Amino acid sequence: MRYQKNRLEQERRTAESLRRLDRLKDDFLANTSHELRTPLNGIIGLTESLIDGATGPLPEQTRHNLSMIASSGRRLTNLVNDVLDFSKLKHKDIQLRTKPLDMRSVVEVVLMLSQHLVGNKDVRIVNQIEADLPAADADEDRVQQILYNLVGNAVKFTEAGTVSVSARVENEYLAVTVSDTGIGIPEDKLGSVFESFEQADGSIAREYGGTGLGLAVTRQLTELHSGDIRVESEFEKGSHFTFTLPISKEKAEATEAADIIVKHTRIAELAGKSEEMESIAPDIPAEHFKEEPKEHLYKILIVDDEAVNLQFLANQLSLENYAITRADNGDEALSAIKDQAFDLVLLDVMMPRMSGYEVSGKNTRQMNCPW
Repeated sequence: MRYQKNRLEQERRTAESLRRLDRLKDDFLANTSHELRTPLNGIIGLTESLIDGATGPLPEQTRHNLSMIASSGRRLTNLVNDVLDFSKLKHKDIQLRTKPLDMRSVVEVVLMLSQHLVGNKDVRIVNQIEADLPAADADEDRVQQILYNLVGNAVKFTEAGTVSVSARVENEYLAVTVSDTGIGIPEDKLGSVFESFEQADGSIAREYGGTGLGLAVTRQLTELHSGDIRVESEFEKGSHFTFTLPISKEKAEATEAADIIVKHTRIAELAGKSEEMESIAPDIPAEHFKEEPKEHLYKILIVDDEAVNLQFLANQLSLENYAITRADNGDEALSAIKDQAFDLVLLDVMMPRMSGYEVSGKNTRQMNCPW
């Protein structure tokens, strides 16, 4: 009797130890993934600004090499995001911010920003969603993530042909389908494609790369919206991935043309999320209040306590001939705003001594600024 009791106690302790180690592993993955985003954002942003001519014309071979660096950085960023979200989803640590979404506009943004994935392939990416479809009730960022995963997979496994996105109403849901004319999935592998760290075939993993996390994260994000995801495929003829989202009872807000949406999305990417844009090169000196000539049409103030973020934004925005003023803390930002008017302020949220929210609040109260 005592032996059995001791054995049960030992098993309990072993199980608890394994659970604790599992939690430590997940925390390590989440923290490491978060820290990896920091240098990656800087690498991608600064590389793209050089390609676009921020420091002057470059030889074609140099531009090609920089493009490869940026492409590799984006690929690694996607892998890091999948690992981080996989950990968050496992612990049910993702909160949705739902609103009525115009799926045609969301898809247009994703497809345009995914165009670089095509490279030299003979692949067309097409938005087939009708403009009069009802809005979906969903989190825009997470829906874009779902689409990036599905469209990215479709392009990766399609050497020639078409990748298209369509949608239709299914009862109380909007069913969005990403179709391709790629290599397809063998019938005996269809049941496992949404499993963590699974791919259709070991040889597929070797030939095309990837961790096998993308579709697992996509499924969990879809289920988080109370939807589901399914796949139909014929080997060597293509695949159709369909996910569902609840239909909103409200109409989506009116949107501008797709090219305007993409420009706004690009600016949001440049600004970045504060927790993802931490220091990656503290030895780079910041140039406070460095202004471009006054004849520029629009004046933009960029505020960030990290020098590399300021340089990244300045490089990108200078390509559009904006007059740029830099500040690396809240006090300098308020001083700059007091001295002159700006058309746009890109303001970091997480800064020492005074957060971006405090800067915005003080400016609104003291100077009656409209933004």
